[in-house]
Amino acid sequence: MGRRLRVVRLPRMPQPPLLLAYLALVVLALALAGLPRPAHPKYLPTLAPLSTARSGVLFGIWRPGARVLRFLLDQAAPALSGAPRRGVSPRGSLSLLLRLLGGVDGTSPAAFLAAAIPALPSVPPAPANPPGARPPYPTPPTPVLYGRHPLIGIYHSISKESFLSALGAGRTPLDAYSSDQRRNVVRVGTFLARYLWRNEGLSVAHSLAVNDYQGIIGAYRNSRRTARDLLRRYHRLRVLLDLERGSGTAAQSVTVLRGHRYARVLLVVGTGARLPDPSWHANLSFAHRLAAALRRLAPPLLIGIRESRDRLNQEVLPGALQVEIGGPYNTLRQEQRTTRVLAAALDLLDHDGTLPARP
Repeated sequence: MGRRLRVVRLPRMPQPPLLLAYLALVVLALALAGLPRPAHPKYLPTLAPLSTARSGVLFGIWRPGARVLRFLLDQAAPALSGAPRRGVSPRGSLSLLLRLLGGVDGTSPAAFLAAAIPALPSVPPAPANPPGARPPYPTPPTPVLYGRHPLIGIYHSISKESFLSALGAGRTPLDAYSSDQRRNVVRVGTFLARYLWRNEGLSVAHSLAVNDYQGIIGAYRNSRRTARDLLRRYHRLRVLLDLERGSGTAAQSVTVLRGHRYARVLLVVGTGARLPDPSWHANLSFAHRLAAALRRLAPPLLIGIRESRDRLNQEVLPGALQVEIGGPYNTLRQEQRTTRVLAAALDLLDHDGTLPARP
C-alpha cells in the first residue's frame, strides 16, 4: 500500500493591525488623487451615506476610523462630498500617516526635526544678523543731477577702483582700490558729469551707488539694479555709461597730447555670447561712432573697442557702453583731462544727431 500523505496544517496568521489598514487606505487615497478629474464634477453623485459615521459602509467601523476614511476620501475625490477642496494634497495625507504612526506633526518642519533630533529644541536659535554677515543690497542713493532732464546716465560697477598716486607709497596695482570716493573712479565720473553739463550743456544723472560692496564677484549683479534704477527715474536717458578704470601698464594707459599726459580710453561692448542681448549690435554701432569722435579730437587717446562675451548689463538700453579710462598708474589729473575730451566727443554726437534714441 502506498504511504498516506500527512497534511500539515499551518498556523493561522494573525490579523493585520488597524494601523496597517490605515496605511492601505492612505495608499488608496494617494492613487485616487492622481486620477484625472472630470470637467464637470458637479454632475457626480454625492456620497450621502458618508454624512454620518454609522451609516452605509461605515457601519460597525470604529468612529475614529470613519473620520480618517472620510478625510482621505475628501482629499482624493472632493467632488464626492460636494465640498470644495481644503488645499490638502497627497502630502497632507502623508502628514496624517506620520501623525498616526509616530505622533509627529508632518506639517511643521520644526516638529519633524525635533522628533528626528531630540536635542534640537535645546539649541539656541541663530542670531538674525550674525557677526561678519554681508549686508543686503542697499537702496541706491539718489543720483546727483546736472540739469533738469538727464540725457546721459553714469554709474560704476566697480566703484572702488582707484589710482596708486592717490593712495600713497607702498601700493601695488592689486591694492589700487579705495572706498574713498574722492580718490577712486567715482571722482572721475564726477569730472565727466561736470564737463558734460558745464562745458557742453548736456544734462547728466550720476549714480554714486557702491555696487562692489561685496567684492567684484557680485558687482555686476548689483550694478544692473543701479542701471535699471536710473532708467526708471529718468525716462529721457539715451546714453548709459558704466565708467570704470582699466588695468593696463603705465605704457598702455598714458599718452601725451600737447605736452600734457592723458589717460587713454578703452570702449567695451558686451556681445551677449553667454546670455542673449538683442541690442548689442546697436551698442556696438554707438561705440564705433564714439570712437570716431574721439579720434577726430585726439587720435592717440583711444586704445580701441573690445568685445566681451558677457552682456555687462548693456541689454537694459541700446545706448549702453562700458568706458575704461586709464589704469592704476594714472593720476586723477590725467583722468580729468581725458574726461574733458570724452565730454566733447559725446557733444559732437549730439550735434550730429547720432546719439542713440531711447526705445
